[in-house]
Amino acid sequence: MLHYWADIARDWSPILQCVAFLLGIFALYKWSRERNDRATDVLLKLEEHFNVERVRKGRFVVEDINQYNAVSESLISLPQRGDVSDDHQNLDDLLRFYVVLCAVRQAGQVPDRALSTCYRFWLSHYYLKNRTALRNYINGSFPTLRDWLIEDASRYRRRDGRLRRWLRPAFFTPDHFWDTSEFELNQRFLDPRHGDR
Repeated sequence: MLHYWADIARDWSPILQCVAFLLGIFALYKWSRERNDRATDVLLKLEEHFNVERVRKGRFVVEDINQYNAVSESLISLPQRGDVSDDHQNLDDLLRFYVVLCAVRQAGQVPDRALSTCYRFWLSHYYLKNRTALRNYINGSFPTLRDWLIEDASRYRRRDGRLRRWLRPAFFTPDHFWDTSEFELNQRFLDPRHGDR
């Protein structure tokens, strides 16, 4: 009787191993799909927050040179809490959104390429030569963003091989939006207080 079960186990063993292998592949596929669905949900939630009226107005402050010039003076000398203009508050809301985006990125909840495609344009203005007040304001008031932007500029400038740039490409790509003469990626230019890191 014992030999009978041993023969059955030997005959069925390859089939059961194949079934176990296929179940493993199915589980991996299912996990991958659920992870992608979760990333899509997070991206859609970010997009909802990005389209809140104050954040949307903050995008216009960064993007439109006339609105930027109107608020740039208040960025140089930080106003008191009660004296903050609506445009300045909208810009703060936009920058706080980017702090949250940085955390989402660090947590790996959404692939970098998707986040970069959706959100790189507005904070890329940090690198523009004609946005000095914005750059100094971010450097002084938003150290998380400053570190992210300067680290990303060094990744963008580095020439350490195609593979490394492919595995972890730069998030902000100002050359996709402006001529190279319009922006600067040198760390000393971006934040003279900290020099090269």
